[in-house]
Amino acid sequence: MGYQAPYERIDWTIPRTDEEWTTLAAELRDKARDNRQSASDSFDRCDTDGFMSQWADGLTARAYECAASIAEEHGWIEVKALFTLDGHFLTAELRASQNYGWGMYWDVPAQLAAKHGLAKRYVNDPTAGSPVRRAKTLAKKGVAIGILRVRPYVTMAGSNATNVSVVAWPDRDALENGQFEVVRTSCGDLLDTTKDHSDKWFCWTPEDLAAKLA
Repeated sequence: MGYQAPYERIDWTIPRTDEEWTTLAAELRDKARDNRQSASDSFDRCDTDGFMSQWADGLTARAYECAASIAEEHGWIEVKALFTLDGHFLTAELRASQNYGWGMYWDVPAQLAAKHGLAKRYVNDPTAGSPVRRAKTLAKKGVAIGILRVRPYVTMAGSNATNVSVVAWPDRDALENGQFEVVRTSCGDLLDTTKDHSDKWFCWTPEDLAAKLA
C-alpha cells in the first residue's frame, strides 16, 4: 500500500467515548485550520506564484474538515443504497456510465441479482420526473433506493489535477461483510445529489411508499 495521509489512516471502528470523538473532531479541525493558514501565508508571500501549494493546502484542509465532520457523527456516514422492494440490501455502488449522457447506474453483484430475481444486474439511476415517478420507475425493476449508515474512509478523487475533490467513501469490506446499519429501505430520490442538499430527501415509510406506488 502506498502513502496514506493522516486523515486516510484513521480507524473509524475503534470504540471511543463521546469525549474522545469530540477531541478527535477538534484535532482534525485544528489541522484544517493549519492548512488554511499555510495557504494564506503562501499567498501573502508570493501572491498567485504559489498557486499549486495554496491549492494543495486548501484541498487538504477540506479533507481534514470532512474527517472532522465524520468524527462528530461518531465515525459514520450515511449513503444511498439499492434495496429489493422487501428490504434486502443489494449494493451501494453507484457508478458513472462510460458512455456520455447515459447517467449513473447501480452495480448489483451478479449473485445477488440472481438470488433476488432481478432481470439485470445493472440498474439505471433515474433522474427525470418527480421523486414519486422515479420511485415507480425503480419499483418496476423490483428495487428501491434507501439509506444505510456505514464506516467510511476519506480520500481525494479526480481524473486530473484540476478536477480533484474530497470524498468520504463507504468502506467496501464493511459493505461486503454486512457491517452497516440500515436507516431505511425505501424512500424517494434526492432533488440534488450533493451533500449540501441532503435535507431535501423525500422520505417515506415502506407503507407510505406502497400507497404511492399503488
